[in-house]
Amino acid sequence: MWYPFWWRPLFWRPWPIMIGAFMFLLYDSMAYKLSNNDVRQIERERGQSVNDFTEAELVSAMKRLDIQKLELTEEDKEAIVKSKNETGYCAHCGTQMSFDTAYCTTCGKRR
Repeated sequence: MWYPFWWRPLFWRPWPIMIGAFMFLLYDSMAYKLSNNDVRQIERERGQSVNDFTEAELVSAMKRLDIQKLELTEEDKEAIVKSKNETGYCAHCGTQMSFDTAYCTTCGKRR
């Protein structure tokens, strides 16, 4: 069975990716592209990070604030796939880790 590139089974939390002035929130069923300004507006209104939103909470906040999801371009899709294959570093201890890891294996803190 084939799944879209953003599919992650059994996770209700989004897979956030920042590319330029946009944040991509990848849920099981949909990828949402939002400008950083829209993300900040949603976070101010809800008082929590969009990384902790369920898909239903994100959609509800977007409707309340009249924020439209931006369309994904082919370049966006390629950048997302590329960023998921790269590694990053823990912001707390500097250990190299993959982008799909939520917690650092060295210090145990959340990304």
